[in-house]
Amino acid sequence: AKVCVHVGASSTWRRFNSADTLEDVLNFVRSLPGVPPVASTHELRVADVTTRPAKRLDPSTQLGLTLQTLDLWPTGHVRCRVNGSDEAYDEAMMAAMDIN
Repeated sequence: AKVCVHVGASSTWRRFNSADTLEDVLNFVRSLPGVPPVASTHELRVADVTTRPAKRLDPSTQLGLTLQTLDLWPTGHVRCRVNGSDEAYDEAMMAAMDIN
């Protein structure tokens, strides 16, 4: 699987196995510049922004799910919210909400 991780204005592509889990992706996310230091992957706010509407990924319930199960295979885009305002993350999540 090829996953693009978006943090703030930057994006980073990385290859994963389709059997890798959300935890594997989040451990990679934690290593990227601009990602706030956290004690646990559970503290990260991430969303699958591959398609519209975006889907929030929940580390407390989805940490062990594979990239294939999460529809991040063969490619996917994940946005990580940084500390403070992150307009791109907020915009992706607002698009996911049914405001009608």
